Amino acid sequence: MNHLIISDTTTVKEALNRFNELAPESFQQTTLFVVNLKKQLIGTLTEGDIRRSLLKGNLVDDSVQICMNKNFKFLNQQNFSSATISVLKEKKIRFVPYLNKNKIIERIYDVEKIQSILPIEAVIMCGGKGERLRPLTSAIPKPLLKVGSKPIMEHSVDRMMQFGIQKFHFSVNYLKEKIMQHFNEVPKKGITINYIEEKNPLGTIGSLSLIKKINSEYILVQNGDLITNIDYEKFYLNAVKAKAAISVATVPYSVDVPFAILNLDKKKQVKALHEKPRYTYEANAGIYLIHQSLLKFIPKNKMYNATDLIQTAIDKNLAVTTFPILGYWTDVGRMEDFMKVQNDIENIYK
Repeated sequence: MNHLIISDTTTVKEALNRFNELAPESFQQTTLFVVNLKKQLIGTLTEGDIRRSLLKGNLVDDSVQICMNKNFKFLNQQNFSSATISVLKEKKIRFVPYLNKNKIIERIYDVEKIQSILPIEAVIMCGGKGERLRPLTSAIPKPLLKVGSKPIMEHSVDRMMQFGIQKFHFSVNYLKEKIMQHFNEVPKKGITINYIEEKNPLGTIGSLSLIKKINSEYILVQNGDLITNIDYEKFYLNAVKAKAAISVATVPYSVDVPFAILNLDKKKQVKALHEKPRYTYEANAGIYLIHQSLLKFIPKNKMYNATDLIQTAIDKNLAVTTFPILGYWTDVGRMEDFMKVQNDIENIYK
């Protein structure tokens, strides 16, 4: 959003022209960010600021410094939290900048287009061969198979961006060059991508051992073949409240028994009979929030699955919690799943 940034030497007239170029029909919804020679943010500017300045007798040839707002809202590492977005929406602030420690703008959030701002990084596991979907995956990695107008993996990235996630790690192996090429060619999304390249398959979570640095307290890890509208904010808040070492997103999985089931006591006497019962379990959805302190248990460059990490946390008496997905979730692992999600996609994110 560099088009929203102007120099402190910009005149009021030039700022008005910029407003007109950006949104001639809706000045009041647009904010410009004023920076000095060091690129540091020193003020914000709206159409209302200019109007009030002109009414005071200031001129259009004056610098925007005469009318900019120096008491502006911003985000940084200290106040970057899930609660922030609610406050901004209540105050009807649409654009808010994220500043680094030098007060330089790293990115600008459009509050109207996101649901939350979560202080987490995301890892998408996209190194599998997708053998059950061949021949579709013979030349295309499964995460790049199109569902609707865009690839499975891009649906996941866009959904996570709705919750303010900007730093991504893509774990790649099979046909990794195609995944890299795709995200180099798509329109810039304003995100940072780090590629984790597996020389050998490392299981469903082993590649996290190859990440050099993760700055967030929790890491969101998701399989690259999922289509879901999970509420990542509720998932995150649930994990934080429980002080979870790892939180596992779950989906209901039902098993129908085609026979009558007998309940017996210790003496093998029948105490109850259930005709063709249905048992429902909470199944692993392939989405996890992992506390950074748990990463040290993942062995370097070895086959290691998410279930291994969950068991390690259990064995060490660490908090392992679950979060039920109440919305849509599909693991695109089989051809029938792929066909089903094609029909569902138009209504998933509404």
